[in-house]
Amino acid sequence: MPTAPTVVADLRAALPSALESRLEGWIDDQIEAITINGVPVTQIAAEIAALGETTLTRFAIDSELVVAGDEATHRLTRLDFTPAGAGVTIALAEVPADITSATTTARCEGGTLTLGDHAFSLPFGQYAWRAIEAAERLDSGIWTAELDASQGLRPAPSTFTGER
Repeated sequence: MPTAPTVVADLRAALPSALESRLEGWIDDQIEAITINGVPVTQIAAEIAALGETTLTRFAIDSELVVAGDEATHRLTRLDFTPAGAGVTIALAEVPADITSATTTARCEGGTLTLGDHAFSLPFGQYAWRAIEAAERLDSGIWTAELDASQGLRPAPSTFTGER
């Protein structure tokens, strides 16, 4: 069975250019007529695209630093997508420690703390996508929520911080 892109490509190739532009206009009209809860689907698509763009570029990371003698442990605790307008934070407690925790050297001299090099490798795209999906779902009434990294899109009810 041919896929939708193949059928569309075949149809477009078979049409004279005058009919092709009419077909495109008809398709555009049909899409513009679709609404979800009274909101045009084109507006919803634009909002999702804008949210995706800002979610990938505007976020905050919460972390915890523990210094014990000449050793420091730096642990990521939460991804915060509220700077992007998503109103979603994702707790990283359930993510394996080898991903969210790094141990390095620490030195304190003259009131200045110097940490050795360390890095994290987090599947950020997966969490950004979860934030986008959660923001869209939460947009129907709940303004902000905290999600557990292992829970996918199920907000933890006790962490709702407000309503729209």
